[in-house]
Order: sequence, then structure tokens, then C-alpha cells
Amino acid sequence: MQTGYAILTQGYGAVKDISEGNFNLHSAFLNGLLAVSPGIRKYGRIADIIANQASIVSEYKKSWRQANAGGRFNAHELAVIATI
Repeated sequence: MQTGYAILTQGYGAVKDISEGNFNLHSAFLNGLLAVSPGIRKYGRIADIIANQASIVSEYKKSWRQANAGGRFNAHELAVIATI
């Protein structure tokens, strides 16, 4: 029983170490993506670009709700629309 417990503990420790390493790797990668280069940070139209992106997302959500609620599209057509 003690041998089984030791194997279990060792295996759990290995899985834990691997998962923590994987998490740290992904965390470092995502943190790098979040870092904004100074040249971009100083670009004056960033606020406009962000506002336009928010508007596009808002219009998409509104259109998707209308397509779903309108009864004009069957399930297959809605599935095709969802892939766009």
C-alpha cells in the first residue's frame, strides 16, 4: 500500500509540474501578446479603430439576433451564416 501511495504521489507531482509548466508557458505567451509596442501606443487613431471594432461587433450581434428571431432562415442556413 505504501508503494502504491508513493507511485501515486510521484505521478501526481509529475502531472502537477507539467501542468504548471504549460500554464507558465501560455501565460508568458499571452502576456507578450498583451504588450503594445510604443509605436502603436502613440498612434493617434487607436481610439477610432477600437470604436469601429466595437461597432462592428455590436452590429454583428444585432444582425445575428434578427436572423435567429426572424423565422426567415432554416437551421441549415443559420449554420452557414454562423460560419461567416
